[in-house]
Amino acid sequence: MNVFGRRGRTAPGPRSAAGLRRIVTGLALPPGWTRDTLVEVVARRRRRPIQLVPIDAAVIGGQYSGAWLKRDHDDLVVYADSSSLRHSTNVVCHELTHMLLRHDEVATPESAADAVDVVRAVSRPGVRAVFGRSGYADEQEYEAELLAGMIIAARRPGFGDDAAGRIAGSF
Repeated sequence: MNVFGRRGRTAPGPRSAAGLRRIVTGLALPPGWTRDTLVEVVARRRRRPIQLVPIDAAVIGGQYSGAWLKRDHDDLVVYADSSSLRHSTNVVCHELTHMLLRHDEVATPESAADAVDVVRAVSRPGVRAVFGRSGYADEQEYEAELLAGMIIAARRPGFGDDAAGRIAGSF
């Protein structure tokens, strides 16, 4: 089973690079932020608690995959328990950008049949929708990956002031 092969409807149009930069700036993350800091900032911004749930990589579709599980009063981000802190931070950041971009408003959740193993693995009741990572083929995935890259790049002091920051910000 792989919950990451289906595609949802695309967003009403991609956001501009300037719009994505405004999201990054609006997060007001301190230089050198941690994954937990990012989760807290996004949860506060959305006014919904977010829990990180590491699960077996075979259930989630591989070491570099993740999913967003939406419940009535909070959200769960699942990622492979065997991934390094660096990789799990990238996966978590990617899923959080789907939240920041409000992709749940236009995405098609995974089917119940495809998501059952993931929901069972997190063993938490009340999951209403599962949004899985499917690759760069659709605009939502591209936009989320681009924003996640910009957020990760912003960990360095002087984001946007050096050549790498200007390159990352030009996308």
